[in-house]
Amino acid sequence: MPSFSDLGVPADLVASLSARGIHTPFDVQASTIVDTLNGADVAVRAPTGSGKTLSAFLVALDRLMFGPPATHQGTRVLYLSPLKALGVDVER
Repeated sequence: MPSFSDLGVPADLVASLSARGIHTPFDVQASTIVDTLNGADVAVRAPTGSGKTLSAFLVALDRLMFGPPATHQGTRVLYLSPLKALGVDVER
């Protein structure tokens, strides 16, 4: 199984994941992160708890932290949660 570093996740984000006890990507993360970091759109269907949300947020954080500066002020990432409970979990 590749590491987050192997998938191209920046060292700052890898360190943050590691500090939270997240060391190895789940299968869904290993199969999507490279493509999404390279700008591809992906559609993922996987069970709850499989790591889909973290995959999306790692790419969003990469763009916010290391991407080109925004041409406008304000919201740059909008996450729509299909369930209130999931939204609360994501907020944590």
